Amino acid sequence: MVVNVTLSGDNPVTFGHVLEVGRKLLYDYPLEYPLWYPGGSMKSNKLLHDVCVLLFHFLPAYFIDFLLMLLGKKPFMVKVQRRIQGGLQMLQYYTTKKFVFLNENLHALKRSMTLEDQSIFYMNVNELDWVSYTKTMLLGTREYCLKEDPSTLPYARIHMRSLDNPKTEPLYCESAQLLSTPVISCYELSAFFPNVY
Repeated sequence: MVVNVTLSGDNPVTFGHVLEVGRKLLYDYPLEYPLWYPGGSMKSNKLLHDVCVLLFHFLPAYFIDFLLMLLGKKPFMVKVQRRIQGGLQMLQYYTTKKFVFLNENLHALKRSMTLEDQSIFYMNVNELDWVSYTKTMLLGTREYCLKEDPSTLPYARIHMRSLDNPKTEPLYCESAQLLSTPVISCYELSAFFPNVY
């Protein structure tokens, strides 16, 4: 018997929900050296997505690299942004499609187990708390993938608050206002071309 240990329709979650929860958790458990305040949103239109990537990812990266070059420092933001974009493109197939995996054999297996076996091999995905799961995933990524020590969380929270401080945002606010007109225009155009890929 083949058993797919999957959620299927038992406790579904969307990628958008995980991103929203993750964004909220990043305020309490921020990365050690964030370069930008957490934000962004899912886009259902590829043209709008590409325009936002250009305006809010690459243009600021080029601007920061230009400032770094003026200061005699080594530019790095465009390289970082290209790596991020490459990783996101690899995930795009999985994040833009809905997958349904049948798990009838899993349910049959659970029904055939004794109570003792069910307590040893616990498989009730209906009780999975996605917020808690995402928090654990975020902290694990922070510690094991990014090699950030948990003791740096207090400093990271202070740094995150400084990014949210209105005194540190004038350049961002002016840039956002300047760039918002083309983005709004693109969004309005997307209403006429909803299936542009």
